[in-house]
Amino acid sequence: MDTWNVLHTQGVLPSGLAGLDLAGLGRLILATRWGSCHPTLVCDGTVDATHEPPPKSVHVCWSGPVREADDVIEHLIASASDPRRLVIVSSDKRLRRASKRRRCKWLDAPQFLRTMLEDLARPSPSPDPPDPRPDDEDWKAAFGLPQGFLQEMESEVDKASLPPLDDEAPPRGPSVSNVAPPQPDEDRRLHIEFPPDVIDYARRIAAGDRS
Repeated sequence: MDTWNVLHTQGVLPSGLAGLDLAGLGRLILATRWGSCHPTLVCDGTVDATHEPPPKSVHVCWSGPVREADDVIEHLIASASDPRRLVIVSSDKRLRRASKRRRCKWLDAPQFLRTMLEDLARPSPSPDPPDPRPDDEDWKAAFGLPQGFLQEMESEVDKASLPPLDDEAPPRGPSVSNVAPPQPDEDRRLHIEFPPDVIDYARRIAAGDRS
């Protein structure tokens, strides 16, 4: 996920969820369909210890002072051994092109935010996050990367620019992902409204209030 791109999206979240932070976004993700997908929040800049971190089941990758989040996400797309397992969340046209080139699933930021509210609007939603924390083997399977690769990327922020994208098309075959981004009607997607109780429920989850 292109984290700041999602958090700075306007015109989707109502006033009750305005100013959503990194920790609140992580808690909302874990309460929806995306919580079981090993979510990775890629953020511009360096770790900001003054802000509350998201739940431990949500992986956070900082781009560092030289690179941008787009650089990191584009590199992960290019390095993935099975890119069709990935769902890229961003409204950035550059990342949309990179996703299309390697046949990743892709959601723009407004659509992603709406899917979370739609999940919370369902009867008897469960806000509890999944118990297992993704380990190194999960990341290796998803991205085809060696153990510790993301940590090394975060620490080597002063090195040369990332390698270019691999334009080679992936081999044909069925998708192994069980998570398919929704394809709502465009007019409905742009004009959907949620009742106050759903907004309040989402606000309490984002704030860490489980009562």
